[in-house]
Amino acid sequence: MDKWTSSSQNKSYLCITSHFVDKSWSLQQRLIGFINVHGSTGIDICNVFMNCLLEWNLHDKVLTITVDNDKTNKVALRLARDRLKNSLPCNGIFFHVRCGANTTNLVVQSDLKTITKVIERVRLSVKYLTISPQMSEKFYHVANQVNLENQKRLSLDCCTM
Repeated sequence: MDKWTSSSQNKSYLCITSHFVDKSWSLQQRLIGFINVHGSTGIDICNVFMNCLLEWNLHDKVLTITVDNDKTNKVALRLARDRLKNSLPCNGIFFHVRCGANTTNLVVQSDLKTITKVIERVRLSVKYLTISPQMSEKFYHVANQVNLENQKRLSLDCCTM
């Protein structure tokens, strides 16, 4: 299940996809709902989700739901779990599965913020060291004194070396 907001229409949609194993043991996937969500609360999302399950007669066939880590999804799934508690296998312990791609994206975005700060500091250092021919000469003189091998000319970006 994933919620998507159209910036051009200023409307929110809930996309619900069902994954299941058929009688031949083949994994199947079906889009069972692409529904306009009126409101943005967890209650609104839960109601749309539950109505879709009932419409497809899937309310007693759910094992897991995968969503991103948005707070409204957590509320929606808590409410849905309460409504489905009598039909969930294994007492619902597998009901809420966090989206691995979303979690990975959050980690990468966090790391990119850190790396961006480091790259900016390196770029500022290179700018400082290349501000004048005299400054560059001092840098290369020190680099030679400490026996740095494979010296390349300093540049702000790897493509301009």
